[in-house]
Amino acid sequence: MRRLLFVAALLFSISLLDVAAQKLTEVVYLKNGSMIRGTVLELVPNGSLKIQTADGSVFVYTMQEVEKITKENLTAPNRSGQNSTYQPTRAERFSRFAPKRGYTGFVDLEIGGAVGDYGSNLEGVTTSHGCRIIPQLFVGGGTGILTDLGEEVLYIPVFADVRYTILKRNISPTVGMKVGYSFLDLKGVCFNPSVGCRFGLSRNFALNVSLSYHLQQAEAEWWYYDNGSDHFYYTHEILSYLGCSLGFEF
Repeated sequence: MRRLLFVAALLFSISLLDVAAQKLTEVVYLKNGSMIRGTVLELVPNGSLKIQTADGSVFVYTMQEVEKITKENLTAPNRSGQNSTYQPTRAERFSRFAPKRGYTGFVDLEIGGAVGDYGSNLEGVTTSHGCRIIPQLFVGGGTGILTDLGEEVLYIPVFADVRYTILKRNISPTVGMKVGYSFLDLKGVCFNPSVGCRFGLSRNFALNVSLSYHLQQAEAEWWYYDNGSDHFYYTHEILSYLGCSLGFEF
């Protein structure tokens, strides 16, 4: 009889522990201050973590982004003071595809029209590579191939690239600045500020749409005819363009 009572008490204790365990949920704290509650589906040490929230959303993070993982009560007080099942906050949903720290690359398709006395149409592609020192701040460098078909010139800029994503959100306004030097047909300092918007589509991919202003220093050759011969001289002019770009971030 005593043995039967002992087994019954043991089973009852196990059931209580199981109920208590069912009231706990896994909580992932990120280094950017975000907190995600749900069920960890996959965890690769020194790799990545996949967690599913109560509404079925699945989030994937690198372990470098994770501060800690804990188990906490599944219920949390709502506005009326009563406990209810946890739901992802608005901030958690809207920051799912926000930029993250680490290596980041860009490929930008450029197009524009001249707004000064020189130049006609700007076309080309540039690429930048570097690091997000913090999730919002990118610092790197890049190069590309740009052309002005009207002036029949082709040039290669080499530049430093700084970009800032204003909000820690899937969709955020951005500002940027490229400063460098161009080679080939046009040689001189190049300067390219921009404003735009970033659209995060996944943890590792985003689209960037920007308006930009290009300034390019160029050496112009002039000639005139005098006393039966041609005379040449050179001046430094500024080509300026107002344009837009479609960028791919990875």
